Amino acid sequence: MIYQSTFIDIEVECITYPHFIRNVIQRPIDVLVLDIEGSECEVLKTMKELTTTELPKFLVIEAGYDWPERKTLLTELGYTIDFYQFNNVYLTHSSLNVIKNTPFIRKTNNENRQFVWEGKVIFVNDLCF
Repeated sequence: MIYQSTFIDIEVECITYPHFIRNVIQRPIDVLVLDIEGSECEVLKTMKELTTTELPKFLVIEAGYDWPERKTLLTELGYTIDFYQFNNVYLTHSSLNVIKNTPFIRKTNNENRQFVWEGKVIFVNDLCF
């Protein structure tokens, strides 16, 4: 017992992202912000079974300590990095021909050359123009 609290295990039913897209909302999502406290890779892995049209067009994801794994999964899914700000990476699916705010991206990329997590560089912004 901690601070007079009682802890019990509760099983919570979960669904996958593909199930959510195909069976719950039955349409793709344009923008997905994915920040689920370290479980991002698990969600990205389930997205491999989706078609290109079922994937979100734009994705914002926290860089996190496991950025190399996240980056690999995102690349496999067809996402390209536009820029990052603070600890969020902004990506566009490569199947889209989107007109982007290039001056904003250029400025942001130049101002945010590296993302440092607990004293370690985990992401280097190589997208400067």
